[in-house]
Amino acid sequence: MAHTGIPHELPYPVPTDDADGPAAFQSLAERTADRLPYRDYKKSVIHGQQLITSPSYASLGTPDRVTDLRVEADGIVTLRYFAMVNLNAVKGAVGIFVTPTGSPPSPSDQVRLPISGGNGLPTYEIDGKNMNAATDFGMVFSAPWGLQFYDTHATSPTIAATGTILAGINVVDGPWGIGPGTWNIEGVRNCQIVGLPAGQYDVEIKYRTDAGGTTMRVRERYLWVASERPLQT
Repeated sequence: MAHTGIPHELPYPVPTDDADGPAAFQSLAERTADRLPYRDYKKSVIHGQQLITSPSYASLGTPDRVTDLRVEADGIVTLRYFAMVNLNAVKGAVGIFVTPTGSPPSPSDQVRLPISGGNGLPTYEIDGKNMNAATDFGMVFSAPWGLQFYDTHATSPTIAATGTILAGINVVDGPWGIGPGTWNIEGVRNCQIVGLPAGQYDVEIKYRTDAGGTTMRVRERYLWVASERPLQT
């Protein structure tokens, strides 16, 4: 039998692989991959500040976008996001958009909740009424229901060399909090998206501002997206 002499790193001598060795290992790798929970994952990290002025959802100059994410039938897209945002004295919004790769973007690409109004669009509102000028930043961060904003009055919106905790402060009333106006510290958590047909997708975070020429400042942006396989048996 012919041998290929493929090297190995085992601490003891073994017979060299025969000609079928590479194919056998490839087959094993493919069968193992089918059992792994994640099909694909992407990330985008952008530190510099960018400005946006748009009364409708629009991409930033350097978009918070990942492309060609492979999704299997009945799979789940898991998204985490964090950004520092300034919007002085007015309101804006942020949304998640999922577009089939190669298709033109459309407003209908915005992901929806099964609640929150007749069209199901969540209200990811950014309210800058308590912000001070251009140096007062809040946080946009992912939550199980999509994205959330909280005005943290950060005057130095940078990621520290020693690391920065990506956490938000959720102000809630009723059963989710201890009492009215309760502040709950939350980590940046997953938003999970279902219902996508199998295929490849571009995932992007877009912003909009109120009409009238309002400018929003966005910086320190982190986007992580992964597609999870259906459970294998």
